[in-house]
Amino acid sequence: MSVLKTIQNLDWFSDVSNDLPSKYSDFQPVIDWDNAIALSESLVWENIGIEEGNNITLHLNSVCKDEFQKWNQVVNNAKEELEISWQRLSNYVEDNNLPQVIVDCAKWDTINAVAVEYYSVWKPSRYYIDLLEIYQLGHFPCGWLGEWPSGKMCVY
Repeated sequence: MSVLKTIQNLDWFSDVSNDLPSKYSDFQPVIDWDNAIALSESLVWENIGIEEGNNITLHLNSVCKDEFQKWNQVVNNAKEELEISWQRLSNYVEDNNLPQVIVDCAKWDTINAVAVEYYSVWKPSRYYIDLLEIYQLGHFPCGWLGEWPSGKMCVY
């Protein structure tokens, strides 16, 4: 299944109150939305996402400059395709009185997962695909414990 189809079929945050499967024991569990929100708003977490995005775009600009020029087109097309899924995300956040940062983080992560899939021939990257896997499990990747890239991803 393509990343785009996976995102379109997400059941946003359907399992956040339950433990992750045992194969994810290297992640740091988060106990509730309050902690998840605080972590997702941290400068550390924001900088990791920006750094990963920059690593991808810098590499693509140097190895496939012509194809990289399609980045905005790829992202804009994906945004149209994800509109319904993102509306379900927004509805969940609103229904549960959660802040907009949850929507912002999830949109950033998922749109980057689509772009990473599109450009995977030139720059394979696991970071955003790994985040998407967490969303597929019904959880929220929300922070980092330790010094990047060592340490643990925090997941609610």
